[in-house]
Amino acid sequence: MMLQQIKKYQKKHTDKEANIFIPDKVKKNISEKINIICGKNGVGKTELLEDLEKICGYNKFAYRVVYVSSVIDKYMVWDMVNVNKDLVIEILKYYDENIRDVTIDLEYKDDIHIYIYYNKIYYNNSPRKRLYDRCCNALTQLLKIAIGIANAKDTIVFINDFNTDLHYKLLDKLAEKIVSIANENNVQFFIVSNNIQLINSLAYYSVNLPTKHSWYYEADEYAVETDLSVFRLDKIKDKIHITHYNNKEMQIARNNIINIL
Repeated sequence: MMLQQIKKYQKKHTDKEANIFIPDKVKKNISEKINIICGKNGVGKTELLEDLEKICGYNKFAYRVVYVSSVIDKYMVWDMVNVNKDLVIEILKYYDENIRDVTIDLEYKDDIHIYIYYNKIYYNNSPRKRLYDRCCNALTQLLKIAIGIANAKDTIVFINDFNTDLHYKLLDKLAEKIVSIANENNVQFFIVSNNIQLINSLAYYSVNLPTKHSWYYEADEYAVETDLSVFRLDKIKDKIHITHYNNKEMQIARNNIINIL
């Protein structure tokens, strides 16, 4: 999808017109499913992601953006009103299996009231807990990701600053869900992250995603294989250098415990 957007954009604009620059190595190796942008702070990861977003914006292509580390905002509230709540609850259960519901109270004009409900009494003798709009804890981050991907279908999803402190087992489940959505809902992901556990989990499920009926078989060939690209950005002598890893190279790195970061 993104390659089509880039070609469509280039027919009408030059990169200089909108101050957009997509390196050739990125253009040539964009995956139709999972794309990961990594590298040290200050090398231009977010800038590259934003340039890709701009191209979609110029083409009036419908896409979704998730800023994981930011606080709850009005855009998250709007998405939550129209979201696939069952999938959101399923993802929140990765954090706590006792979570049963999430609601939003729109009666407060100057404040956002989002509540998480549990199957048992947890907080202050109440089965619910409020997520504050100025707070960015692990559960808030997970909720933002869940809302961002829950309704994604035939579109592009940009996830920025995916460097959460979520437990590695939760990240593993989240990676499996992202790869699953990419395949089942025809979604192309662009993810900025330096979390090697998340990157390795995405690489693992890109070749080991179970099919709906794979439990019936013992052979590995019944697993779904998903296209994946990793772009590592480095700054060398004030110039940005991009190293690309395809799916095969990522499996070699993961199997041999090689940290690509």
